[in-house]
Amino acid sequence: MMKKLFFLSAFVFLFTTVFAQGPWSVGGKLGINFTNISGEYSSSVNTDHNWITTPLFGAVALYSFSDLVAVSAELNLAKSGTLINLTFVGSAGGEEKGSYKEKFTSIQIPILARFTFGETWQFFAYGGFYWSYILGGKYEAKSDSFDQSGKIKFGDAPDNYTGDDIYLDKDYNRRMDIGLNVGGGVQRQLGPGKLVLDLRFGMGFLDFNKFPDDNKPDGYKSFLNRSLNLSLAYIFNLGN
Repeated sequence: MMKKLFFLSAFVFLFTTVFAQGPWSVGGKLGINFTNISGEYSSSVNTDHNWITTPLFGAVALYSFSDLVAVSAELNLAKSGTLINLTFVGSAGGEEKGSYKEKFTSIQIPILARFTFGETWQFFAYGGFYWSYILGGKYEAKSDSFDQSGKIKFGDAPDNYTGDDIYLDKDYNRRMDIGLNVGGGVQRQLGPGKLVLDLRFGMGFLDFNKFPDDNKPDGYKSFLNRSLNLSLAYIFNLGN
């Protein structure tokens, strides 16, 4: 027991000593995420993609090389998705209008280069890349003739499954995304830390679907994540 306490104390001492001497800042953030997924399965299907609003939560770590240049890393829990309005031929043979809304819960890890200017009110701009992984999702499908909702899961459906959940084949649907983040904001000292207002645009690079190039429908356009988020963070320097 004494040996465990000794190693724990040594680890805590080493951790606090290293970070207290270094230019590290950490904190938490929350915000609003406006998200959409661009793309078309076929030129023969008339669809209209719309932005949806979702919450955003996360943790921030910032390493400052100087007053001007820093690198930030984040661990965010965010939602992506879209609302699709579409027109199709219904079961009675007539034209129907409907909507399909999907939301995916994802872990996101952005790594960003950050440039800061100013003194009391500090302005910053940044750019970099993010990695994300979908944990799961939900959908709602509505029209004049039906109303259905359920969860979106990755993997094989249970044998003889007749429920409303959607199971996506991992060989044909991609859970991971890599993309670009650019943005900026303003920050000011408030108490022991800084209050940070951040506006960011995100653009995914990877198609959600895994169609082979020689097997894509006519008029197919890649399904790519797009996002615009506004967040408020509070960070404090570990050396203070």
